[in-house]
Amino acid sequence: MLCIDEPRLFFEEFPGTGTFFTPAYVYSGAAWAKLFGSSIASFRSHVAFYSVLTIVALFLVARHFLGLDGALFAALAAAVSPWGFPFARIAWDPPLAPCFAMWGVFFFLRKHAVLAGLLFAAAMYTYPPARLHVPLILLVLVLNVGRASARLDGLKPALRSALAMLVACIPLIVLTLNGTLSARANALAVWSTEAPFTRFAQNLLAHLSPDFLLFKGDLNPRHGTQLFGILSWLDVLAILAGVWLLKHINRKLLVLAAAGFLGALAVASLTWEGVPHALRSLTGWPFLALLTGALLSAACARWRVVPYLALACALAFSIVFLNVYFTTYRTASAPFFDAVLREEAEEGDFEALRGYWAFYPRPALRYYFLYYGGLPCASLRGDDLPPLPAGGHHRP
Repeated sequence: MLCIDEPRLFFEEFPGTGTFFTPAYVYSGAAWAKLFGSSIASFRSHVAFYSVLTIVALFLVARHFLGLDGALFAALAAAVSPWGFPFARIAWDPPLAPCFAMWGVFFFLRKHAVLAGLLFAAAMYTYPPARLHVPLILLVLVLNVGRASARLDGLKPALRSALAMLVACIPLIVLTLNGTLSARANALAVWSTEAPFTRFAQNLLAHLSPDFLLFKGDLNPRHGTQLFGILSWLDVLAILAGVWLLKHINRKLLVLAAAGFLGALAVASLTWEGVPHALRSLTGWPFLALLTGALLSAACARWRVVPYLALACALAFSIVFLNVYFTTYRTASAPFFDAVLREEAEEGDFEALRGYWAFYPRPALRYYFLYYGGLPCASLRGDDLPPLPAGGHHRP
């Protein structure tokens, strides 16, 4: 992002991982850095901005089905979610996928078929699990939401969306088929193990377990606090209320939300590593919030006390969750985010940072020399050991 003038591939591999910097993230991030600077806070706010856009799209989709009250409930559920919040504070690609996917859903509902297809394609470029999840979402939209007309005219918007998505994904398809982008996916897929169907079923059950949903969440410290599941107390309240109200909920919305949420868990279950995995299932986050909004909207129409309970529940959960997130989790997770590198850069210890050059991912190390050391991009090209900043520690 900071050295965008360098020649680069459409996808550029993050060395030694089989993962790639993706175009939408890199180029929008480069523009963001030009406008708002290149600090760590700036790069995190870039991803947070996409997460806010996800909530806006979710609000508009929910309003299409539920009206203003349901849309507000859905947006509130997404905003306080212990699933979406942590990933919106890390400078990486995956949170862009639910953003593009939800805007694709919105424009599909508004009958802007080509734009919807392009947004679906953008989601598929941004994060590998979306390459399976997004076509499933489009299929549900076609079969469930868009089947009001059985004539060919009723299928034309869906065909235009699918065609736009397919054309936009031609480079992605080519790079996947020639093995450029598929090596890591094939290595982690359940079909590379014995009894893949059994493993998939076990993985899906793990994603539906009380530990993952309610109590611990993802056990990777980079993906969550291990003190909360992916459901907030507001989600739980909605589910408890919704058990008695399913017949009063908009069926098309219920199918879309449930398919989006469960489909994301199913896609994440196709891998064997780190199960249950909150990040690989992240595109299900806004669909869970959509489901919560639908359930609370139905409950609100039946019981007047529901809005007050929902607001109190959301506020109480936010206070408890954020207190944990910014205290105990901040300290416990620091080693897993290699916080020592930032500390050494802030102290101006670039000699220590040079010691990581032989074994640490170099794109990550380059950032500290660029931002904290004030070195130009030209001095960090290639694999040569970076020079020490001539002027000592650059304090931005």
